[in-house]
Amino acid sequence: MSWIADEGCPYPLGVSWCGDEQVYNFALYAKHATRVRLLVFGDDLEVPRLERVLDPYANKSGRVWHCRIAAGELAGCRHYGYCIDGPEPAGPFEVHAFHPEKLLLDPYARTIVFPPRFSRAAAIGDAPNIGQAPLGVIEVTEPPRSSPRPPMHEADAIIYELHVRGFTQHASSGVSERARGRFAGIVEKIPYLRELGVTIVELMPVFQGDPQGADVWGYMPLSFFAPDHRYGSADDFRTMVAALHAAGIEVVIDAVYNHTAEAGRGGPVYHFKGIDNSTYYLMRDGEYSDFAGCGNSVNANNRYVRKMILDSMRYWVREMHVDGFRFDLASVFARAPDGSLSFEDPPIFGDITSDPAFDRVRLIAEPWDAGGAYELGRAFPGTTWLQWNARFRDDVRRFVRGEPAMTGALMQRLYGSDDLFPDDVIDAYHAYQSVNFVTSHDGLTLWDLALHERAAKNLIALTLLANGTPMLRAGDEFLQTQGGQDNPYDQDNETTWLDWRRRDEHAGFWRFVQQMIAFRTRHPSLARSRFWRSDVGWYGPRGVVDLATPLLAIHLRGASQHDDDLYVLINETNEPVPFVVQTGSGWRLAIDTSQPTPDDIVLAPARELARPSYAVEAHSVVVLVSPQPVQSYIGPNATGARMRL
Repeated sequence: MSWIADEGCPYPLGVSWCGDEQVYNFALYAKHATRVRLLVFGDDLEVPRLERVLDPYANKSGRVWHCRIAAGELAGCRHYGYCIDGPEPAGPFEVHAFHPEKLLLDPYARTIVFPPRFSRAAAIGDAPNIGQAPLGVIEVTEPPRSSPRPPMHEADAIIYELHVRGFTQHASSGVSERARGRFAGIVEKIPYLRELGVTIVELMPVFQGDPQGADVWGYMPLSFFAPDHRYGSADDFRTMVAALHAAGIEVVIDAVYNHTAEAGRGGPVYHFKGIDNSTYYLMRDGEYSDFAGCGNSVNANNRYVRKMILDSMRYWVREMHVDGFRFDLASVFARAPDGSLSFEDPPIFGDITSDPAFDRVRLIAEPWDAGGAYELGRAFPGTTWLQWNARFRDDVRRFVRGEPAMTGALMQRLYGSDDLFPDDVIDAYHAYQSVNFVTSHDGLTLWDLALHERAAKNLIALTLLANGTPMLRAGDEFLQTQGGQDNPYDQDNETTWLDWRRRDEHAGFWRFVQQMIAFRTRHPSLARSRFWRSDVGWYGPRGVVDLATPLLAIHLRGASQHDDDLYVLINETNEPVPFVVQTGSGWRLAIDTSQPTPDDIVLAPARELARPSYAVEAHSVVVLVSPQPVQSYIGPNATGARMRL
């Protein structure tokens, strides 16, 4: 008989079903633990039906504790947890926090149950909390059937950021009552997403959180594997993903791997603190390092912690079928054990890059943290990742607000931010790696920011006319308001629920956003794999650009992309300004944000301008289109081959 049959196996971590042997294998990483007890519960979550004390001389391999229990012995038992003891703190790097009376959650649990008497308060301090602690679920699982994945959008991608509950919880959402605020609600809203024209849904965190925590948005994760029970089961999540895929929409999840719901000193003890505090968290001078602003920072320098993060990512890709991840405060991953930043090659980035499981997975970084790190652009270690471009947000907002001397910055952002993502022979960044946005869940909604429909139109227009990957915040397309609140992370009410009545109240604005998305989709000149390079010309109203004035004209030649020519006119002064079109011919009006609906965006521009000029109203964006005939084109890097357009 194999020793594994008697002692258990150190892999995979978590609980796994061994069908051939009809046994469950339990495995837990706890480097510094000296005593580990596995407690298994039946329907009564107050009193364990089975307790197994693991023998470190038989049930431990390296730093992993493990055992096997026959299915018959676990008949009627569905829930489990651990009690762990270990040494007192020893020096600055072994800041242990063992609480032998605490019932601890397995970090690898795929499903979590909260007993009727669950209590966050009971998880604080040293007192026992059996009957009040979250438990993992013992399940016989079969690998889910794979879900056909849609083609991966690149230059043509349009991201739509939404919160699962807030998206459909309002009674006006139009979804069935049972589906409101859940994964099923998103399924019912797929026709809307398709009508709007987005290609990627980016879900704010769906990891299981603390039901009694203040965070509603999901940025205080309890588990990196289990979906939040408020939204539905793992099967419900997979059903949602399959439905979105069938509609040609990718699914990206906001992955919070940088900190947990246990917070800092005085916070609850749910798992990592009591399992192996100094392994899982960055510690300095006996205290938790806090680069996320939430009380603790996960120690991605430890190889087992990195393994846990990658195991979680593989699970969400292989078994939950997501298409990518947006990494919250990703610069935390670049923090060395002493808290300093490692810019060259932090280990976890190399681990992710070298893993073939993520070759076709979209990786998006929020390239900063709450400790002062700001790695936007080439400073970020993930050279092929997409990145939230906060410089785009800030510069475009400042230009639209009319701040002086912002024209040069606007040109840089519209071009694709090659000052941040260099278009050179060494780095060869793609323009689409810049995720361009003016609003996100962090901060004010578009309406609360602009408070004027034309300014809101201009912000949307500039975002969708820029080279890069545009991202829209859910609800901005119908001018959702949060009453001026910029951080309602703890409000599960009508402040944060989308009010779908506003779609009818602001039908003209909604149409403008939808048609701007359609315009971008029709014109591949805007959304390119590469930068505009020699295809773009920059002008002022009558010639050369004056960087001191908020006036700009852009001529974007489309032949290399099998597209029409575009001429964009931008006036953020307080007076109308006549622009003389400096190049090209046959121009037709397509967009004018100063006009009321439906004249603000013309679906099929037909009438040619009578003269090569256009009077642009104050605080307006205008786009002219010049249809190009079929022609032969030799690209700037061609070697003689000709493309028929």
